[in-house]
Amino acid sequence: MNQPLVSIIINNYNYGRYLSSAIDSALEQTYLNTEIIVVDDGSTDNSREIIESYGDKIKPTLKPNGGHASALNAGFAVSQGEIICFLDSDDMFSPSKVQEIVKAFTTFKDIDWVFHPLFYVKTGEIEKGDFFSLVERESQDINYVKIDFRNQLRAGKQPEFVPQTSALSFSRRVLEKIFPIPEDRKTYVGDTYMSMGCVFISKGCVIDKKMSIYRLHDNNAYSSIQLNKSLETFAKLRIATGYWLRTNFPGLSKYTNTFFSKGLACFWLIENTDLHNRKFIRDYFSNLSILEKVLVLIKSLYYFQKTLLYKTLP
Repeated sequence: MNQPLVSIIINNYNYGRYLSSAIDSALEQTYLNTEIIVVDDGSTDNSREIIESYGDKIKPTLKPNGGHASALNAGFAVSQGEIICFLDSDDMFSPSKVQEIVKAFTTFKDIDWVFHPLFYVKTGEIEKGDFFSLVERESQDINYVKIDFRNQLRAGKQPEFVPQTSALSFSRRVLEKIFPIPEDRKTYVGDTYMSMGCVFISKGCVIDKKMSIYRLHDNNAYSSIQLNKSLETFAKLRIATGYWLRTNFPGLSKYTNTFFSKGLACFWLIENTDLHNRKFIRDYFSNLSILEKVLVLIKSLYYFQKTLLYKTLP
């Protein structure tokens, strides 16, 4: 009863240089009742050789390249755990991560998601072995805070804390209401759609302990030092994800209007002519009332001016 199966789903695309560290961190968990699913999304580097080297210690899922959402869908489809933990292949779990996640779920029987903060560490520091010293310096006094963001989201407010993939854990019962995630390799629909959908549906818990390493390197999707590259990423993410969240969860409309507005502002800033983005923009506006259209445009202009003035992402 207190030892539920936990599925750790690792999604990978051409991160062979980091993949072993991610898999090893999953294998070295202090909580033992786990299955480790590694989804390779059509890598062209040495990723598949690395996956093969682990034999039956992991469950490989090899597929043609289809994008982040398709990799998450493939991993969830073969998983069997009552609890699902996600891990990007360039990140790592601390050894007690899954144990703490299970403790949160068994403490609060009515929650469906558990989030926690991340360590942000440069690749060079990880290679020096600083990861475990960072974990050891963390306080042993851990707080588990039960949270319900549902009314806040319906009112259009941003939750105080929604982390990235490697800090997301969910019950199977809530993910069955979310999956499959809309697949579109030209956009970045994925973990944000999944996390916001789950937070809208159910209550959860935040653990105030950093239990995953977010590896900082030149190819991070959300931490590029090139402003235009980041703006393009945010435009794709917010426009497409905003559209799908509003389409599949109409009660989130006030939240998605703001979320989408920030993406539209980024789209304007980079003077993007991408027809794919334009289609999502057109389809999003086609579902709005006249008043909503005016409000979305006003918000978009506000974020456009704010980003242009301060040169920071909205």
